[in-house]
Amino acid sequence: MNLRFANWYTQALGATLGIIACIYAYLNGFMFVYGNIDNYFDFLGFDGIISSYILTPLCILTLVLAIIKAYKPSIKIFNMQLDNINIFFIVTTVIVGFMGAKIYFTIPALLITFNLFSYKLEDKIFDIKAIGEDSTEKKCYF
Repeated sequence: MNLRFANWYTQALGATLGIIACIYAYLNGFMFVYGNIDNYFDFLGFDGIISSYILTPLCILTLVLAIIKAYKPSIKIFNMQLDNINIFFIVTTVIVGFMGAKIYFTIPALLITFNLFSYKLEDKIFDIKAIGEDSTEKKCYF
């Protein structure tokens, strides 16, 4: 079972929904736009200030990394694998997303982190198939 298509597609969909969640958080007042942040510095908490500046660029970068991963899955950037860089930005985007967009970032976070969970899912499926092939008695695990 190859989940390569599902990995980059769900990450790209999650990043796109993350951008929409950023816009919704801006409209609800959880975060402020760049030019307006000086006026509301006292009203906005530390998490809102951090997320106001970096959440939208992180979502855009996560979307770009998903598109790069679709076309060149095993590429090195600055002597680091793209997967390692991608995992770092996935985790950072999810943490900052929950700081800024609050509960509205739940669905984008699940879609963005699907990439991390799919590796565990593939390992479990392959382990179950290996157990079923070695034993003389056939068991159904699904």
